Amino acid sequence: MIKKDIVEAEINYQKALKLTEDGTQPWIEVHILDALTELEWDRGNRKLAKSYLERAHNRAIQQKIDDLLVGTFEWKAYIAEQEGRFEEALAYTKKQYFHKEAFEERSAGFNLKNYYLQQEKDQLEADKREQNLKLSLKNTQLRYTLVIFILILLLAIGLFFGYQKQRQDKRALAVQNTLIQQQAEQLKSLDTAKSRFFANVSHELRTPLTLLLGPIHTLLKDGQLTDKQVRLLQMAGQSGKQLEQLVNDILDLRKLEQGHLVLHPKPTGLSAFVRTYCAQFESLAERKQIDFSVELPPQNTPAVLLDQEKFRQILFNLLANAFKFTPNGGRIETAVSVEAGMLHLRVADTGPGIHPDDLPHLFDRYFQTTRPDKPAEGGTGIGLALCHDYAQLFGGTIEVESILGKGSVLRVAFPVARSETEALAEPDHANHYVLPTAGAGHTTPVPSEISTGAKPTILVVEDNLDLQDSIRTILQEKYHVVTADHGQAALDVLGGNRENRKLIRCSTLRARLLPGPPKPERETRQTPRYPLRLPSH
Repeated sequence: MIKKDIVEAEINYQKALKLTEDGTQPWIEVHILDALTELEWDRGNRKLAKSYLERAHNRAIQQKIDDLLVGTFEWKAYIAEQEGRFEEALAYTKKQYFHKEAFEERSAGFNLKNYYLQQEKDQLEADKREQNLKLSLKNTQLRYTLVIFILILLLAIGLFFGYQKQRQDKRALAVQNTLIQQQAEQLKSLDTAKSRFFANVSHELRTPLTLLLGPIHTLLKDGQLTDKQVRLLQMAGQSGKQLEQLVNDILDLRKLEQGHLVLHPKPTGLSAFVRTYCAQFESLAERKQIDFSVELPPQNTPAVLLDQEKFRQILFNLLANAFKFTPNGGRIETAVSVEAGMLHLRVADTGPGIHPDDLPHLFDRYFQTTRPDKPAEGGTGIGLALCHDYAQLFGGTIEVESILGKGSVLRVAFPVARSETEALAEPDHANHYVLPTAGAGHTTPVPSEISTGAKPTILVVEDNLDLQDSIRTILQEKYHVVTADHGQAALDVLGGNRENRKLIRCSTLRARLLPGPPKPERETRQTPRYPLRLPSH
């Protein structure tokens, strides 16, 4: 029976302790913890009793209540004495008497009768203030009622006029929505007509392109040409291939819009395939003094099923963009790997980067940056759009990270299946576009001083390497040709010598050597800028 009462007492103490968890009744909380300490000590649960005592003691210290600290120190002294820690018991006893004296000193002179009389007086004053407040509240309620009535009346009037205005606005909005829908249909029709026009023009361009590239190919195979004629025909052929690839890109965009573009996977040895196309950029990297590195899968990596042409276009577009906008002496890193059935392509450069405002539009078709501080960089605005659409066609994604002034990283990832048959030894690139390598390896170093030999010297300032090499090839029989990629490089060549500044400008050469009206002179800049829409090739 006694044990039952102890258990019931513990339950009631725990319930009471739970009610004091809000911290508003520290006195009761400490007394309950002291009671639980005594109960558990009597039951032999010394560890639990000490934990309750420690909680009570810490709570009394937080509240700085002397009479509660008297009780907790008394228990600490008792427990220390029972456990044979007599020195600690004596120290606790001293603290107990210290707080007891402090409590008695503060309580000295306390008159309980006067305390109750003051309580009654305070209660009467409180009742009087309450009556006055009730009266004031009643008057205030009357005033508020009148104000609310007036406000409701004004609100009703406002709602009536607002309803009338809303009806007028709805009618005007309906008319505006109808107009917007009509304009949207017109824009959609115009967009469709634009795409159809580009596709039709692209089809029409194929015939003259074939008639241009065919004779060029035949003449190159003839073997009866001079070195200069061979170089000129090679440049013409490479430019024709660029135009042919641009035509194919436009047609592919049209097929993507109509949902007619499908994948044609072939067994592909990824390492050999990527190495073949990355090698096309080596001469350009050497010319621009760019540190170009390629990380490939191991040679024993199994072949995968891959649409070679579409992956080649993704790889080519990303590398061509990186090389175009990476300054001389920069770095370009390319990495291709296959992990867990996913093909990963990464192209990183140390170019100027992309402005954060332009990043969301990077893969939009035909989009060109409109930032006032960025000069026109050329391009069609479909290269990265095709990369994005091809990545989605593969069932993957393309992402970009860019830090303004430090460079950009583009990542492509899509699933690939392992091929059951072996791939060809080398990828078939007979009909593929070959990267123009700025004169097929015939580079012209920029001297620190202009030559004073027998031939007159001409400085050609042109940022397009193909056009630069074409001008040099035409002029080098009669002139000593020095080239510069931009205005700052030209000034470095001149070296401040006024006599050396009697040069033919690039814009003048274009007017004399190329058909059609001269193009406006490009704005010179010290370092290339990363465009919002990178060109396809």
